[in-house]
Amino acid sequence: HLDRVQRMYFRDRNHPSIIIWSLGNEAGHGEVFNQCYQWIKSIDDSRPVQYEPAGQEAYTDIFCPMYPRIEKLENYAQSNPDRPAIMIEYCHAMGNSVGNLQDYWDAIEQYPSLQGGFIWDWVDQSLQYENEKGIKYLAYGHDYHPDLPTDGNFLNNGLVDPFRNPHPHIYEVKKVYEPMHFSLVDDSDYTIEVTNKNFFKSLTDIKYVVELKENGLVVEIIYLPGIDVGPQKSGNINPDLSKSSLLPGKEYFLTIKAVQTTDKLGLPTGHVIAWDQFLIQAPMKDIDDEETNNENDIIINLDDNGYNLNGEGFYVVIDTASGLLKEYVSGDNVLLKEGPIPNFWRPPTDNDLGNGMHQWASIWKTVSKSSRPVLENVHLNDSGSATVSTRYDFPDSMKIKLIVETTVNKDGSMDFQYHFKTENSSLPNIPRIGMTMKLDEEYQFMQWYGRGPHETYWDRKSSGEIGIWKGTVWDQMHVYSRPQETGNKTDVRWLSLTNHEDIGWKVVQSIRPLSVSAWQLSSEDLDFLEGAQGVESASGLVPITSKHGAELMRRDFITWNIDLRQMGVGGDTSWGRLVHEEYTLPAGEYRYSFKLIPVGIEKF
Repeated sequence: HLDRVQRMYFRDRNHPSIIIWSLGNEAGHGEVFNQCYQWIKSIDDSRPVQYEPAGQEAYTDIFCPMYPRIEKLENYAQSNPDRPAIMIEYCHAMGNSVGNLQDYWDAIEQYPSLQGGFIWDWVDQSLQYENEKGIKYLAYGHDYHPDLPTDGNFLNNGLVDPFRNPHPHIYEVKKVYEPMHFSLVDDSDYTIEVTNKNFFKSLTDIKYVVELKENGLVVEIIYLPGIDVGPQKSGNINPDLSKSSLLPGKEYFLTIKAVQTTDKLGLPTGHVIAWDQFLIQAPMKDIDDEETNNENDIIINLDDNGYNLNGEGFYVVIDTASGLLKEYVSGDNVLLKEGPIPNFWRPPTDNDLGNGMHQWASIWKTVSKSSRPVLENVHLNDSGSATVSTRYDFPDSMKIKLIVETTVNKDGSMDFQYHFKTENSSLPNIPRIGMTMKLDEEYQFMQWYGRGPHETYWDRKSSGEIGIWKGTVWDQMHVYSRPQETGNKTDVRWLSLTNHEDIGWKVVQSIRPLSVSAWQLSSEDLDFLEGAQGVESASGLVPITSKHGAELMRRDFITWNIDLRQMGVGGDTSWGRLVHEEYTLPAGEYRYSFKLIPVGIEKF
């Protein structure tokens, strides 16, 4: 041990980037490390020495725990410590991960003794292979040696892939690590306080761009010069906006961006150094809830196909036994072949597999496929709309009541009311509360008003700017090396899926913003354990279907998930740590609602 530390010192002593000496990594405890510490201090007392296994022993100048919980950091900070805390590893970035990073930094920035940490890891370390069809993929685990022990996908835990292409969670790191902080200090004239989080560097070569967004669209842009803000100091800027310009009933956000004005230190001109967004007026009605003037009431008929709900220029077919929506036809357009059904499952992330979610929450996967819908009633409302009430039956032991009411309105839109309740406290947390449906593959053009442009999740959405974004459904999927949950959008006010002729559907929030995703895949395609080697099925062991993200192929349908929300992705570790409690969905009572509006049809 001492020989190794001495060789390290003589090899690296003149490197200016070496600011801390280490006694090793995960190498145990004992007097030998105290001797190593004493030797390196005797020859160089200009740099601190750290060693993670030392804890708070004398042979480390830094308390440097590995993957501590936030509570452990806070307890340390409140104990009047005599040395700083810097996490030697934290925030394991494996697969769809890096949840709750902002929560860590809320604690770090509250206490001077907490000074940050090192994310594991920077880059995925897999190699590119090619399969028999010529598809190139990132190999891991048994791809290299089919018969040898392996840690599977555990070499892929970076913020970027092996080619340095960013994973979506790198944008969360950039947002949380910003060297500036913005606060709206006066909502009468929109004065914004700018705080320089740097300890030694003034804010220079920066200008500010302020955008006013009305229902997601930029209606005003203001350019402001930089101000001289010293290290750990604050200053104010005023974009000179007036409240009188805000229209009643609209939603307005104020977005500020600090932009690089010169090429410097690898940052090109125009690079966004930091940004933030402030809600300055909430809407007084559903955002973009379109109004129509159809006069004719819905007419309900019963035939061999089911209940036919006929409106002006459209009709809806409801199954007489299940109450499920079998068909939606408007003019010559078959817009829907299978209506929304409840869904409690998500394709497991690497973190989910690490904490055994596929086992402890498996009952929710089972009932997502096996709960039995039963039609309760169909009736015409006084307003001229028609409501279909469907009950879902679950195993008696689960003590679950789930009712979904679908109201077909005179204008062709449909309102969905979802009410779930269980009194069985022994049920595990639920991965997802929502509904899923399938559309034809032609409806592949997505536009949404919510956080974007990249995927965001309940515990990883600080980096998502609220605005209007668009792209194809396929491009919303991030190709992780191992297939898993991907492409989610949070705080969605509305989201549309349309074809080349701009015909399709728009989902609109009713009470609160939604969590929405769409894949040109099935959920099973993204579920690594669906058909994987070694997983038991009714017929015994079955072969791997697709274990590489690059091998996923486009389906001839779109899976559309419209959720209240799904649980967070987590990220403390990938080998057992659960999602933080505040981002979980305990078994209990949940209600949510949304509206589906057909778009692009001439009558609408």
